[in-house]
Amino acid sequence: MMILIIGFVISPAFADSKIPIMSKAQREQVFNRVPNFQGSNFNYFFQIIITPTGVQENNVVLAPLNYTAIKNNVGFFTACGGFNNGLCEPPIVTTASPTSNYCPIALMILKNQDGYLNKTYTVATNGTVIKDLTGYIYPSYCYTETGPNPINGNNTVPVPEFGNIAGLTLIISGILSFVILRVKKK
Repeated sequence: MMILIIGFVISPAFADSKIPIMSKAQREQVFNRVPNFQGSNFNYFFQIIITPTGVQENNVVLAPLNYTAIKNNVGFFTACGGFNNGLCEPPIVTTASPTSNYCPIALMILKNQDGYLNKTYTVATNGTVIKDLTGYIYPSYCYTETGPNPINGNNTVPVPEFGNIAGLTLIISGILSFVILRVKKK
């Protein structure tokens, strides 16, 4: 049984609430209908974010960077701003303050992929190899906020390419350059 919604096919798997669970490509079709308000102070409201096991968050408001992160998440879940005749509508642009960060939601999505995790990431090359792509669902920058990856146990937070040390080095070198130029002029 396949269900046709907004011109794309939804898999027959349903969570407890009978809301179809979408792949990234299917969500992208819904998210593409969100108005683009770059440079504004708008956030994004989701009436529901639900995983294949039926775990859900309701009435979630995300800041633009968190919205972009959830939009790019490769896990299986459904995120709807509302429903119109039972069909998932895109997130609603709002001026309401954010109610959540991305990391707790990403962790919820990762923990509740059910059988989708193996179906999605199994690659056949001279036998079956399961690729660990859980970092695309729950990125390493989340480890400091919500803990290690519960699937593969990774807990190492990446070192930022340009952190405080790089900024401090830049300031010190700028001051030294200024002092050297002043001394040479005298």
